Amino acid sequence: LLLELFGYWLHRAFHVLPWLWRIHAVHHSDIEVDATTAHRHHPSEPLISTVITLPVVLVLGIEPIILLAYNVLRLVVAVISHGNLSLPPAIEKALRSVLVTPDFHRMHHSAERRYTDSNYSTILPLYDYLFRTASHMERDQQRTMTLGLERFRDARDSRVDQLLAMPFKPGFDHLRA
Repeated sequence: LLLELFGYWLHRAFHVLPWLWRIHAVHHSDIEVDATTAHRHHPSEPLISTVITLPVVLVLGIEPIILLAYNVLRLVVAVISHGNLSLPPAIEKALRSVLVTPDFHRMHHSAERRYTDSNYSTILPLYDYLFRTASHMERDQQRTMTLGLERFRDARDSRVDQLLAMPFKPGFDHLRA
């Protein structure tokens, strides 16, 4: 629970602090969110996250096997929540209060900032509900919403060289979701 809480606040920081947003925006630049989006990050993002998270892990004294289990669960939920899939409505409704589902997380990838800056949780939506950052949109609306960023929408922008250069491009400071 503490790692999830820390991850929630770290994810919010990547949205709020301009220099972190420039890096995290690589993840949000995907205009066709699917399971591969879970792995679309600028190489500096996991490095920064690790440097920030490691002292917390050490202070908490988390056993390596627990840390491994948490990270495996986090990876599985991230791939599923970014997946271009829909759970049956009854299952979605039952799960979304205790687990980050594809419908819960998809809104976080909306091109509309009010949705991008919501639903930060990775495994448990608890902290989004607790800190009032949870957003909801009907499934039909989600299917037609624009995903990604307002810039970097061409196929060329998804090339690896372009994704690596994205945080350093001029005029990026004013770009949000």
